[in-house]
Amino acid sequence: AKTVKGSAYEKDTTALQGALLFITTKEMYEDALNAIDILGLDIKLDASKVFGNDASSTLGTSIANPTLQAVPSSLRTDVLEISGFEVPSATFSNGRTVESSYPAVKEAGKVISTESFNIAAVCITENQWAHFVSENPQWSVTNKERLVEQGLVDEYYLDGVTLSLTVASNKPVRNVSWYAAKAFCSWLSEKSGKSVDLPTEDQWIAATLTGADEGYQKSLMPSVESTSPSAMLGGVWEFTDTSYVPLSRISDYDAQACIEELDANVDVVVKGGSYVNSAGDVDVFTVGTTYRNMCSDFMGFRIVWN
Repeated sequence: AKTVKGSAYEKDTTALQGALLFITTKEMYEDALNAIDILGLDIKLDASKVFGNDASSTLGTSIANPTLQAVPSSLRTDVLEISGFEVPSATFSNGRTVESSYPAVKEAGKVISTESFNIAAVCITENQWAHFVSENPQWSVTNKERLVEQGLVDEYYLDGVTLSLTVASNKPVRNVSWYAAKAFCSWLSEKSGKSVDLPTEDQWIAATLTGADEGYQKSLMPSVESTSPSAMLGGVWEFTDTSYVPLSRISDYDAQACIEELDANVDVVVKGGSYVNSAGDVDVFTVGTTYRNMCSDFMGFRIVWN
């Protein structure tokens, strides 16, 4: 604030308003108040609901969420077919009523609406990733050093994963990064002619309303269901296309659009837990986070398409 005071950037508050939603301590809150005062701005400080005089005992909205009916669908290309389900449009709460504190506030419920979309029945498999790598050799493990240099993966990329075009392994591909998953989606968009992407956190939650929140997968081999997406709880943590913004659930500011505009390299939300987590510690509203270039034995992804 002191740096931009009196400059041409003084009234450009895009970055500042986004940053204000990353306040997670009382000290950060007090710094934000000082910055706003220095710049003479009239900005609503949502952090006051947690750290200021506006704080209440609870935050978030919890409602009786609907049960949705999924319809089988598929995404076809010349090299593979991905089974999935169409999830109808819905209005629901994406969280719960929580204590007015951090980190509890990151799971505060907000009533939102999603349009209909298709989601893969299971996470992208090792075999499907093998097809991707065969047509995109820059994502081969032999190019790991270059990918690490570019900041797209870490040193664990594809560790412990055996890729084969002939062995139809149904295990979810692991030790791939969010960047790698996005590259897979771009490739599949070109192959299929559909708009393929990672699900947003809200889309992921909507998919669980089809009955996919029942049971907890305690292995890497998914028990495939016929009426809804499988293994959404347990198995592997699943990447979403939602950036992690600590106070986004209690703000009306479009933090996701702000982060995209600034191309900010913030953490992303992962959902569902993994087979090594306790089923009692993870539910559909649990918010996990990861670096965009992080690769883990316990993270994978599924796709959505229009």
